[in-house]
Amino acid sequence: MEAVMIIDILRRAKANVVVASVEDKLEILASHNIKLVADVLLDEAANLSYNLIVLLGGLGGAQAFANSEN
Repeated sequence: MEAVMIIDILRRAKANVVVASVEDKLEILASHNIKLVADVLLDEAANLSYNLIVLLGGLGGAQAFANSEN
């Protein structure tokens, strides 16, 4: 919910939002088996510049960031 709401609000405000996956695939499995599709993988996103970066998490997100080599 926190990801979808932030993405939706920013896109409604005409912000350029890039959703990146820390996994090796674009499909992200969120809590309660909710499937989201990222725009890019984190390796590609790291080559771009941003005005704001939001790291979403909860326990699952924190573990995914901790396990990521990026």
